[in-house]
Amino acid sequence: YRKAFSLAEELGHADPKNPAAARDLAVCGMKIGDILLGKADLSNSLAKYRESEAASAAQVVENNSNLEAVENLLKARSKIATVQERLGDPTAAAGTWRSCLEIVQKWAALDPSKRSLVASVRERIAYFLAFSGEPAGAEPAMREALDAYLEAFGPNPNANARRSIAKAYKLLAEIQKRTGKVPEGLDSIHKSLEMSESLLEAD
Repeated sequence: YRKAFSLAEELGHADPKNPAAARDLAVCGMKIGDILLGKADLSNSLAKYRESEAASAAQVVENNSNLEAVENLLKARSKIATVQERLGDPTAAAGTWRSCLEIVQKWAALDPSKRSLVASVRERIAYFLAFSGEPAGAEPAMREALDAYLEAFGPNPNANARRSIAKAYKLLAEIQKRTGKVPEGLDSIHKSLEMSESLLEAD
């Protein structure tokens, strides 16, 4: 992958508007970052993920309907947030997920099948706010995530969708517990348990 990355980098410098070179640069950067992350080399994996992010971001600026570049940009940023979490910086991770929100909203507008990703990104924002000492801001973010899940999945969600909603209610309960809203937290955890029990019965 390092050789492929170097070749893509050379091609990218030779022709900055070459979409194939930019794509290869983004993909290879992520692959190298994954390898480095597997070796617990957090600083260098973060650097490679940022190089991948920059390559995809340039493509999105050039053509915001390039859905492959949008997807690669979101993947790179999610990996950046993962490294930030492992580095013990949930505040930075929350900020990275926030930077994904506008992108995924535009993607969902172009492809409605991706609307559940909006909910997933909002959930990640809420999670990292909760664990970065901002639980008061986490609850409204989590409620927005739940609303987005319900809107995306419609009135008759399938089993996987119900699992996502149940997990979201569980996280909401944890956030409410952290802010001293015990009755509200109990209500949320009961909703999560009811959905989980119905899924077990169906299985």
